[in-house]
Amino acid sequence: EEAINKVCLLASNDSEAEEIPALNPLDGVDFNPVDYINERFPDEGSLSSLDSFISRLKTRANEAEANMYEAVRSQATSSALAVRNISESRDSIKQLSSKIKEIKGKAAQSEIM
Repeated sequence: EEAINKVCLLASNDSEAEEIPALNPLDGVDFNPVDYINERFPDEGSLSSLDSFISRLKTRANEAEANMYEAVRSQATSSALAVRNISESRDSIKQLSSKIKEIKGKAAQSEIM
């Protein structure tokens, strides 16, 4: 069940690819659902465990959905925080620029005196 398949991940350069082992057969690039089901349930007697198998799959699907929801929520929160930080940074830069102009003006006035 924990057969090692290969998963192909694209590197930052599309012409390169790195293969890493996949521990879950469902993650393999050569996954065949019919073969997988036939392997899990080779005869009529093995169908007695079908309900628990379906239950485990539903649990895993619900966990995956919850993880995706959390990731999206986290990304949205991070995005809003980034927008706020950028806005605050712009305001700080404007204030700093204004203070620099003020200091330059005072420096120019003191040179005249």
